[in-house]
Amino acid sequence: MDFSNVSALNKKFDAIWAMNSLLHIEKSKLGFVLEEINKVLHPAGLFYMGVYGGEDWEGLKKETEYPTPRFFSFFSDEKIKEVVSVYFDIVQFETLDFDGQYCHQSIVMRKK
Repeated sequence: MDFSNVSALNKKFDAIWAMNSLLHIEKSKLGFVLEEINKVLHPAGLFYMGVYGGEDWEGLKKETEYPTPRFFSFFSDEKIKEVVSVYFDIVQFETLDFDGQYCHQSIVMRKK
């Protein structure tokens, strides 16, 4: 199911896990998706978001292992914290550096 219509399930969850999926959402639409996720969490529910980032960039990226370009949306550490903080309280934020340009951002959040 697409995260942008997850509230259509009419269910509530204690936790939601999104690993390397929300980095394919346009920056202009990410707030809407985060709001949808927030709607389906129980009070004090947890949300884990794992994405690649480290720089502010979005667009099509051609990679050698895939025949067609894929869309990515990357945020700097400070910007992704700013964006998610509108909807969630950040419980834990960690990064794992890969190559000096990109990192993996691991964010545990709680519903406000």
